[in-house]
Amino acid sequence: MKRKTWLLILPAALIAAVMWFLVLRPGFAPGPLDRAAIDRALADDAKKHGVETEFRIDADEQNLSAREGLDENWTHILLMGTDGLYTRLNDGRSDSMLVASLNKTTKEIKLTSLVRDMLITLPDSRSEQRINTANAFGGPYLAVKTVNELLELNITRYCSINFTGFSELIDLMGGVEMTLSQGEARIVGVPYQEEPQRLNGGQALTYARIRKLDNNFGRNERQRKLLEALLQKALRMKPEELLKLVPEALKLISTNLTGSEVVSLLQQVLANKTGVDMLSLPPDKAYHYGQQNGTASVIIFNEEKTRRAFWDFIEGTAAEESQN
Repeated sequence: MKRKTWLLILPAALIAAVMWFLVLRPGFAPGPLDRAAIDRALADDAKKHGVETEFRIDADEQNLSAREGLDENWTHILLMGTDGLYTRLNDGRSDSMLVASLNKTTKEIKLTSLVRDMLITLPDSRSEQRINTANAFGGPYLAVKTVNELLELNITRYCSINFTGFSELIDLMGGVEMTLSQGEARIVGVPYQEEPQRLNGGQALTYARIRKLDNNFGRNERQRKLLEALLQKALRMKPEELLKLVPEALKLISTNLTGSEVVSLLQQVLANKTGVDMLSLPPDKAYHYGQQNGTASVIIFNEEKTRRAFWDFIEGTAAEESQN
């Protein structure tokens, strides 16, 4: 399923929203003072909720199963929203898992979401688990390795935020305007109305996690809508308001991006003029529902078709442009 948003910035799901949207406003470019603030906020000891470093599986950051020989124009980053509430960063399962792909030549930006219940073989254990458990077992590096092996990718960088940080971020922004269905309003705990209404951080988090009304694919779609609403609000904010929020927002995430890489990515995102393409995996007609150990619901999918759908998505636009 492929969708295009008409935002001129990167809607990189729960985590990229924290990393980038606060400073991605037309005409704004990070200066030396902003770079220093970014460097300080990226340090682990600056994180508001701490960073978990002990896991059951010790994933080696030097062995991430990164595929060699891929197109160097593309940079791929793993983005995760973990289900930890009042826990340290990098702890818990990944409630959201996305790959942000940026092309430095064509300036394309593409976002691929992976449904959390996909049944995969977990690297370094060779046991069958849902893909969202990779972070719980081995932290962000095992999650990166898992996605690399699934999609034959070369990811080395990640960004992660937990439930608490995501809720706090939205409150820092003064809430977010959303239009809810009757069912969504009932679950979120707000009166139903046809017009957009302001949700606080806790309410927005509840909305992003809804799946009682449909399934995990429906949840992914709600997260996409919430992200677009957050990004649109960021674009309407005054530059001085955004600058004030940047250090506090960066303290809510965990990432192995450096300050230089953040600034470089910001410049690349600002150069994008075509919007952001989005894909959800596994693709239609390439999966079915099943159970793990007779209890846990899982999505059993065709790995080859899923991998091919991803690479068709990444290579498609560039191929079309080269033929014009």
